[in-house]
Amino acid sequence: MPAFEISHGRDRSVTRLLNRDLSLEERERDRWSAPPGGEIRPLATARELRRKPIRGLTVEDMRRLIRQDLGPA
Repeated sequence: MPAFEISHGRDRSVTRLLNRDLSLEERERDRWSAPPGGEIRPLATARELRRKPIRGLTVEDMRRLIRQDLGPA
């Protein structure tokens, strides 16, 4: 399972592995469904990006998620 280690602050003993083959939806166990009647384009894009494996997210994808306060937790 490809993963990398995330360090939190100065305490390097607090780490966790992140499986980059999972999407944000899979990682957070929170699936977004499209609302009835459609949605605005930025939210539709964010929903699509949340389904993409983390490994496949580009810098621009991450910028979009972070700008909407929807990035990785």
